[in-house]
Amino acid sequence: MQLASLRAYSLMVETGSFSEAAEKHGVTTSAMSQTLAHLEKTLGARLLTRGRHGPGKLPRAGQVAYEAASNIIRLSGELHRALRRTRESADLHIRLAACHSIGLHQLPAFLDGFNGRHPEVQIQLRYGLIDRVHCDVQENAVDLGLVCYPRRRRGLVVDLFRHERLRLVCHPRHPLAMRVTAFYCQTTCRRDLPTFLTSGFQAASKNNSQSELDAPSILGIDNDKPGELDVHLSGSSNAVGYELQTSPDGITWTTVKFSTQARTIALIGLVFGTNQHVRARALGGSTEASQWSQPMSCIVH
Repeated sequence: MQLASLRAYSLMVETGSFSEAAEKHGVTTSAMSQTLAHLEKTLGARLLTRGRHGPGKLPRAGQVAYEAASNIIRLSGELHRALRRTRESADLHIRLAACHSIGLHQLPAFLDGFNGRHPEVQIQLRYGLIDRVHCDVQENAVDLGLVCYPRRRRGLVVDLFRHERLRLVCHPRHPLAMRVTAFYCQTTCRRDLPTFLTSGFQAASKNNSQSELDAPSILGIDNDKPGELDVHLSGSSNAVGYELQTSPDGITWTTVKFSTQARTIALIGLVFGTNQHVRARALGGSTEASQWSQPMSCIVH
């Protein structure tokens, strides 16, 4: 039994005419009659009553066959559309860069929602200071950049991602302390505040030397829940967060988690029965990130 035969039978039922069904199917009326006879022989039941002017009333077996044929044709169409989308999205990915304050605290919730709606899209994420994010976008190293305080640079288009009220923390005797709301232009003209606000995280140091964070160590990996690994890290001083990557072969690595704490970091949604290599690095400091830790592997149960 072929799908084309089921399509032909459905056209006979829907049009109520052998000739009209044959025209729509692109065959002769004789071929349509032969298709119907072959189907009836294959299924061992009368599917259509023959009238003087074409198909007559559907017998009980014909009603069942027509409903089943319609479902098969519908499922076939859905299968072809799904496979076409898979082929079209096989290489679909978005390169994204974000400053630490957005990436570690606000972005994960948005990414979880996006991944749930678009599982076929791969997000390639990197973190850096605000100036580094701007440079990545200008150099076409990433498709999009997320920063707290965007710069005006030639060739860059700035769009509002999320509006939040700016909060100022200052001494009670500071001139701005008595104001309920302080304008950004007012805060930026006060001593070191411009440096603080434009750094994206903390006031820029006057020390030109580069101090790299110590790489964290993976103390152990537990697999207490199905498809989930609990990674225990030793923290790094002055780190603002931690990035974890996994690899099935220890060669190709994928970022799967960002966390602001190091004690126990849960990696969820892992493929059952795979041997996952895990490595981590600390984020922050003047060099943006530490070296990667020594990887550790664990089989996902």
